[in-house]
Amino acid sequence: MKIIENIRQHLKEKKEKNILAINYSKGLKLIEQGREFCINKKDNEALECFNTAIELGVRTYYPYSMRASCLCSLGRYLESIVNYDTAISLSPNLAQEYHGRSIAKSFIKDHEGCISDLKEAIRLSKEDNENNRWWNNYSKNTSASSHMSTKPKMLSSGERAT
Repeated sequence: MKIIENIRQHLKEKKEKNILAINYSKGLKLIEQGREFCINKKDNEALECFNTAIELGVRTYYPYSMRASCLCSLGRYLESIVNYDTAISLSPNLAQEYHGRSIAKSFIKDHEGCISDLKEAIRLSKEDNENNRWWNNYSKNTSASSHMSTKPKMLSSGERAT
C-alpha cells in the first residue's frame, strides 16, 4: 500500500509541476501580448494582460515593471510606485526601474524620492552589464538620442545663452 501511495503522490506532484509550467507559458504569452498593447497605447488592455500573467505565476521583474508603466500612464501613480518597488526587489540592478519609479514619484511631488531614484538610475547605468549594453545598442539602432549625444556649445565669457 505504501508503494501505491508513493506513486500517487509522485503523479500528483508531476501533474502540479505540469500545470505550473503551462500557466507560466501562458503568462509569458500574455506578457508579450501586453507589450504589444503598450506599444499601441492601449494601457487598460495591457494592464489586464500583465495582471493575469502575474496571477499565473510569472514572478520576474518584467510584468511588474510593465504594469507599473501602464499604471503611471493611466495616472495611477501610487500603484505604479508599488509595482516598481516589486520589480526592483526582484531585480535591483536595473537602472530603468529606478528611472520609471522616479517619473511616478515626480507626479506625486515626491521630489526627494524622485531625485534619489534618478541618482541610483544614473549610478546603475554606468555599470558594464548585459542590460546596459542592450539599452545602449537600442539607443544607437533606433536613432534615440540623449542630451549627451551632442556636445553643447561653450559660451565665451561675455556671450549669453539663447
